[in-house]
Amino acid sequence: MKKIVILSVVIPILFFAFSCSKKGTTEPAYITPEVSFSDETVHLNSAVEVEYSFTVSEELKGKLPPKLVVFVHFLDPSGNIVFQDDHPLPKESSQLSPGDKVSYTRFLFIPSDFPLGQVKVKLGLYNKDGRILLDGVDEEGDRAYTVANLKVVPEDLNKLPIYKDGWYPVEYQVAKTPSSRIEQWSWTKKEATFSFLNPGKDSTLYLCAHSPVIELEGPQKVKLMLNGKELVSFEVISAERFWKKIELPKDIMGEGKWLNFTLKVNRTFVPAKVGTGDDTRELGLQVFHLCLK
Repeated sequence: MKKIVILSVVIPILFFAFSCSKKGTTEPAYITPEVSFSDETVHLNSAVEVEYSFTVSEELKGKLPPKLVVFVHFLDPSGNIVFQDDHPLPKESSQLSPGDKVSYTRFLFIPSDFPLGQVKVKLGLYNKDGRILLDGVDEEGDRAYTVANLKVVPEDLNKLPIYKDGWYPVEYQVAKTPSSRIEQWSWTKKEATFSFLNPGKDSTLYLCAHSPVIELEGPQKVKLMLNGKELVSFEVISAERFWKKIELPKDIMGEGKWLNFTLKVNRTFVPAKVGTGDDTRELGLQVFHLCLK
């Protein structure tokens, strides 16, 4: 998280750029943004898929500004930013042509301290020179465009995981975002078990985790079992945090009250042995979120 002294310098410069570009200019808007959620109503402690889309106008002349980044702000009724999903545009903006459309899906986890009720979602594009003009609803004139609304409701206790064997205690840190929310995770051992109540219908399991491929100096294989049978296996080669969406058809869940999962990795590491601290635990997978929908 940036220090306050840095923010006090950067923010005025950006807003100066916005105001100068909007007064007495006929600058055209060459990009139209769209955002849609997999669910219009989302529970706390649950995942939601977000589809982002940016369409370039057929009227584009020349090239778009380079190295554009997407900022996404979730605002409470008072206009305060309560959550963010800022991220790089997946395709270099200066390489986009008239009529091009960039579409992609991201996964978000709605934390327990997220405000209940209607949340407004605003979005924009910016680079080192400031925010650019888009084709959309700009209520405040700050080039932050209203693209969606999301209704957040209390958590569904019947869809929360029960952590069993093979998990280390929960750890916490302040997330590196301006909203400074608390983030938490748990490390697994080489094998860890957890359960959900059987929903008795087609469902989806979401897993958000990080694999210590740098410490392992190579890929890590992950296997997920359901009720003793292999459900899915995959190899992680990147140190970036990843999401896995796993479909659970009703016919593989069985008739029992519980869905019993086992998470296995083929390799673990001990921080004290690889020079990354004095932690002597055998660590497998760093799990941030598990939820069933």
